[in-house]
Amino acid sequence: MENEYLKLKEFWNEYFKNSQTFEVAGKWIEDENFNSAIKKYIREGAKVLDFGCGNGWGLIEIAYTVNLGEGIGMDQSEYAVECSNRTVEASNIGNLKFVVGDETTMDNYRDYFDVVFSINTFDVITNEALENVALGCQKVLQKGGYLLVGLNPDYPMSFLEKAGYEKKNGYLIKNDIIRGNFKTTDEWIEFLSKYFTFVEKVDFALTELDKTYPRRMLVLKK
Repeated sequence: MENEYLKLKEFWNEYFKNSQTFEVAGKWIEDENFNSAIKKYIREGAKVLDFGCGNGWGLIEIAYTVNLGEGIGMDQSEYAVECSNRTVEASNIGNLKFVVGDETTMDNYRDYFDVVFSINTFDVITNEALENVALGCQKVLQKGGYLLVGLNPDYPMSFLEKAGYEKKNGYLIKNDIIRGNFKTTDEWIEFLSKYFTFVEKVDFALTELDKTYPRRMLVLKK
């Protein structure tokens, strides 16, 4: 699956190639479940890693919810990182920076972070990469630190097929590229519990569609 993972990385790098800088004026997520979970598990002054940060919206939203000591967003896409850094500069947001990196880069931050946050990343990569990412999160978290994993909605297969996806060997495929790691919530909990202690699942919505098919945040502890 190594070649599939490389192809996947190339896809997401190109995906962010034309990302636009935008000015963020404040919080936009109104979902109380999401906001309560962030406040519950991320304390004031915490050091937070947003792994697979994309255009940085997750870390920026956290920074508007909790007064962070330091926030680092990490993504393998140089385009995503460039856009994120431009966005925080345009928005005059302090204590945040974005760096190019993947699971191998986490060796540089051993026992450094209070919390690792990752949304829509764990469930779009291969199983082999997942193992390495989970181990990387173990390395960078301080003892007693939390891992917050945001997962895409658990759409029914009929819904996904209408959107052009097919299921093959446990993955969602579109245009011959892996676009999803197909696991039930229980299977995600079982997998991540090999590396962390499961705490709770929090359902939340970012869009109107999410109110029908909620997103899932799995909270785990080192």
